[in-house]
Amino acid sequence: NIFLFSTDFYVLNVALWSANGIIQSAAWPALAIIFLNWFRNAPNKGTMYSILSTSQNMGSGLVPIILTPIVARFGWRSAT
Repeated sequence: NIFLFSTDFYVLNVALWSANGIIQSAAWPALAIIFLNWFRNAPNKGTMYSILSTSQNMGSGLVPIILTPIVARFGWRSAT
């Protein structure tokens, strides 16, 4: 994430963004296994897992709302 959009070269930005997504998506199955083993016999395991899954989607939904004013005021490089 540090190098994302650190250059004006469009193809490099797309490659870095793609690599970021691939690496993050590879972590989700491991996170799910660890989480489900951690709450193995918990009566509210489904509720806890839904909170974990929702937090990722909430973050993705809030990022454009939070970053839009920052980008409008300071430019697009300030949001990275």
